[in-house]
Amino acid sequence: KAHGLAPDQIDAVLTDIALAGILVDPEPELSSVRAADPGDQFLWNLLEQRPNLELVTGDLRLLQDSAMVPRVITPRVLIDRIGH
Repeated sequence: KAHGLAPDQIDAVLTDIALAGILVDPEPELSSVRAADPGDQFLWNLLEQRPNLELVTGDLRLLQDSAMVPRVITPRVLIDRIGH
């Protein structure tokens, strides 16, 4: 209900995400950015070491972390970008 997408639109979005997915293993010792929540450090390492990536999340704490704005976007922003 929150996203307002029909089942076929959900399938299309998930297919697009799966086709664009990559496997990345960041090097923690190379990171200079420290996450406010230590449990999020892996995400910040990824974003710092791969400037072409964005984090898609609905977690308001992550969306408001000044260290990574505007590299963190909402699912709605992603859906709008890919045109579904």
